[in-house]
Amino acid sequence: MDGAQKYRQDKKKKKEREGYELLRIKKQYQKLLREESFAGRGESAETTSDTQPELQYVSAEPNHEHEVSLMVLLSSIKWLTKMTQKQSTDNRLKKTQTRTIAKAKSQPFAKAQRERTAKQIEQQKQREADTRQRQEELAGRAKYFKQRKVQIAKHTQKTKSGQPVFANQIDAILTKLKKSNK
Repeated sequence: MDGAQKYRQDKKKKKEREGYELLRIKKQYQKLLREESFAGRGESAETTSDTQPELQYVSAEPNHEHEVSLMVLLSSIKWLTKMTQKQSTDNRLKKTQTRTIAKAKSQPFAKAQRERTAKQIEQQKQREADTRQRQEELAGRAKYFKQRKVQIAKHTQKTKSGQPVFANQIDAILTKLKKSNK
């Protein structure tokens, strides 16, 4: 069992215990009311703290022992109901906060995904540039080999008697000289 499941089960058990505790106190209160037929002679003062309130009676002192236990039960019921209401409102607030957070952050790895897509786009651009460069290099090589083939054909030209054509060789030497002067 992982931590989240254990937490949920503990929370459920705690809720059940609080609910049963409240029911037990209410039943005791009703039982005492039936026994004494209590009409509400003394009441406890309400407090706003989260701790269980101290009893402060309106009347000077209770006359009967059951009245005291009724007062204690009544104050504890008020305190428990107040605390459960406060917890339920806190839980509702927490749920709405987590919902808004969940909506705002729908993908936990959004930043990593954005970085990955940006990296992939960059890699794609790099690949395209590399292929363009390779194609230009291949075109340059093809042009070079074509010119070389033409030059070799000129240099190897022969006259009818089988002698080399000197005009083509002199033109080749002149073009080399012109290139070196520039």
